[in-house]
Amino acid sequence: MRITESQVEHIAKLARLHLTADELHLYQKNMEKVLDYVQQLESLDTDDIEPAYHAIQLQDHFRQDQVEEGLTQEQTFANAASQTASFFQVPQILSGDNR
Repeated sequence: MRITESQVEHIAKLARLHLTADELHLYQKNMEKVLDYVQQLESLDTDDIEPAYHAIQLQDHFRQDQVEEGLTQEQTFANAASQTASFFQVPQILSGDNR
């Protein structure tokens, strides 16, 4: 498929790329090769082929959800450096003046 240098310039402008004349020529040839390959792929008969959503078969490795006993409040705060009532107490990192 033929693509012009002005089309490459337009695409480069949209992508905010500044290309030299040599780069324009190089990208023109590369884009033509890509479009030729896509055109070649479009000519294939794929009517009897199932769509492949992934290149390899995916397996779910997650375990089943199971209700388990949680930690007690004492266990939760056992290694806490400091606590106030039912909360972890941490050093203040922001002052009230920061907005």
